Amino acid sequence: MSAALYAAAFLALVIGLAHSFLGERYMLVRLLRWPELAKLFGNPGFTSRTPRFAWHVTSVAWWGFAAILALLARPPVSVQPIDKPARSNDQCMWFGAKSMYDNAGFNEVARRKPQRPIVRIKLA
Repeated sequence: MSAALYAAAFLALVIGLAHSFLGERYMLVRLLRWPELAKLFGNPGFTSRTPRFAWHVTSVAWWGFAAILALLARPPVSVQPIDKPARSNDQCMWFGAKSMYDNAGFNEVARRKPQRPIVRIKLA
């Protein structure tokens, strides 16, 4: 799953780069050479900057989408340790004690049962 998300993030990054470069080279140059374009808004400087801005904002949106996909490829780690006031039976400690996960930097996000917290850590 994460390999597919990383591949999709890479493709979105490449699409953003191609959109920016190829659009500037082939689309915007031809559009801005059109003689009737300067008459649309009266100011030729504003008229030429507006399509260029809109075109490159779309490229930035592709890069933002690539960043979101890359972040989704790295989900947090969740475990459900035992949280009892007294020492538990060794056979019940398969997932470990909550204090052990607290010391490791995990954060409690919910409780499935009163003695079974769900703790999570975000890997860097």
